[in-house]
Amino acid sequence: MSIRTAARLTGTLVLWVVVVLAGLEGAVRIFRPQATLAATVNTWDPDVGTRQIPGARGFIHCPEYVSDLVINSKGLRDREFPYEKPPGTRRILSLGDSFAAGYGVRADETYAKVLERGLAEHKTGGATWEVLNAAVGSTGTAHQLAYYMSDGRRYEPDIVLVGFFVSNDFWDNVSCGLYTLEGDSLVKRQAPCTWSRRIQRITNRVPGYNLLFSRSHLLNLVKGEVAMRHRNDLAELAESAGPDSARGDSHALTWRVLREFRAACLADRARFVVVVIPAPIGSPAEHQELEAQLVRFLEAESIPCLNLGPACRELSRETELNYPTDRHWNPRGHGFAGAEICTFLIERGLVSNRAGAVS
Repeated sequence: MSIRTAARLTGTLVLWVVVVLAGLEGAVRIFRPQATLAATVNTWDPDVGTRQIPGARGFIHCPEYVSDLVINSKGLRDREFPYEKPPGTRRILSLGDSFAAGYGVRADETYAKVLERGLAEHKTGGATWEVLNAAVGSTGTAHQLAYYMSDGRRYEPDIVLVGFFVSNDFWDNVSCGLYTLEGDSLVKRQAPCTWSRRIQRITNRVPGYNLLFSRSHLLNLVKGEVAMRHRNDLAELAESAGPDSARGDSHALTWRVLREFRAACLADRARFVVVVIPAPIGSPAEHQELEAQLVRFLEAESIPCLNLGPACRELSRETELNYPTDRHWNPRGHGFAGAEICTFLIERGLVSNRAGAVS
């Protein structure tokens, strides 16, 4: 076969591939249009399960909002912070999932930044307070404990503020596979890497990845299917531990993770505080029962706890705090949460002159 013939056949093949892809793109736009176009900033990590890619630039585009996700050099959706805490500065390390990370709002609208501005206005304790938004989407408390042990404690926080989303954090703690219970011991594991995650790690390196996902409904459909397969794979891995494994008990594992988290913070002379993020209005009734169970546990353990559930449900009668379809908090939701957290920390004396002294 001559070079000219080979080139002609290659060109024909490429043309047919383009035509087929264009046809599929058109069909998806007509029959299964994708409401959300997103370029992820997350990646699999064996030590913490999921982390944000340092220096990544991503976005979420949907009918309800457009949200840019800009990650700093250390993997935070925030401005740059050195690990060493400046003299005269106190720090709050804010951890959580996509609610805390602020999917749906600008970086400066997240409740972490609302809290930071609120503490500055109150001039609490005569110190400058920095609030670092280290939250990562698609994580649970187990991820956040693993992150704190490997990275978060390096920021020398005075307060570790964990946002616990009751709708899925219990399950996330089991499915991530980062910790298991062996008797009364919490055992750290490497996070399982599903084939879906392996595909994601490859596609993240494709030139023009963000541009492609900002335009193509077909690619977003495929991405959604891959994400669903990833969740199913994690569920199968969790179930494979067997009925006799405490790994299958999401409550037992979550309680042990929270106790371990508090102990680690106390060892670092940091306060451990949990903010309970309620399920959006209209969620299944059992989610409110999960909220109550979590609050009872935290109170019994004397872990400072701000339950935003009752106030959110009351305020939601007058104004929308969540996006109707996406369900994440809108700017009003984050403004409300940040103000409530600020008031809670001040009234409980957690940001007083002795906030860093932990007995």
